[in-house]
Amino acid sequence: MPNPLPALVLLALACSGSTPVEPATHADRLGVWVPAPSATILQSAQSSLLSSRQLLVEDRSTWETLWAETWGGANKAPPLPQLDFVTSSVVVVGVGRRAGPGYSVTIDSIVSFTGGAVAFATDSQPGTHCNPLAGTSSPVHMAHMPGHPPIQEWRVSTNLRNCP
Repeated sequence: MPNPLPALVLLALACSGSTPVEPATHADRLGVWVPAPSATILQSAQSSLLSSRQLLVEDRSTWETLWAETWGGANKAPPLPQLDFVTSSVVVVGVGRRAGPGYSVTIDSIVSFTGGAVAFATDSQPGTHCNPLAGTSSPVHMAHMPGHPPIQEWRVSTNLRNCP
């Protein structure tokens, strides 16, 4: 019996548009990537990314531009990580500028379904009884992953952390 996986991968690549990816069963799931701690390139509450971002970086030019924008020309910006974009990509989730500290964002996983890939992330925010100090934050998480999954949908959930 022929292997159906290549046909399923081609089907996933052919799907596009803004229709949410809703798997009918677990049989529709082709694979899951969960970033290991070593995959994290940057996870910080402070960046110069002032607007919300969800993207898959697949080429060096885009990577160079994004890295420079992330650090906003700061003198202490670390050197650009050198990555092989032929075999890998960078998943980026930034939630934009927020009033006050205590915000963070985490890339949770990318799940590939027959209808396309869905990226999952969590936007953690300070909840009740938190002290809103002056200042701002611009959380971002960047993770290095193998391959170039065709992400059809980004699902960023909100988690409120209560302060004591």
